Amino acid sequence: MGTCFLNAWALERAHSSMVATYACVQPLLGEAPGVATLLAGVAIFVGIALVVLGGGRAAASRG
Repeated sequence: MGTCFLNAWALERAHSSMVATYACVQPLLGEAPGVATLLAGVAIFVGIALVVLGGGRAAASRG
């Protein structure tokens, strides 16, 4: 519950992309790294890379 308030607080002070990235990675921070955790981390980072690298193309095709 406190995490939601901290994320809202951070959104007022930082770029939304930075807060969103942290919110996606946050569940992995405190986990003992197992195979499932590593695969989840890879999936998260691939998703973030796809959004960051492909974001301009989607906006250009709509406009």
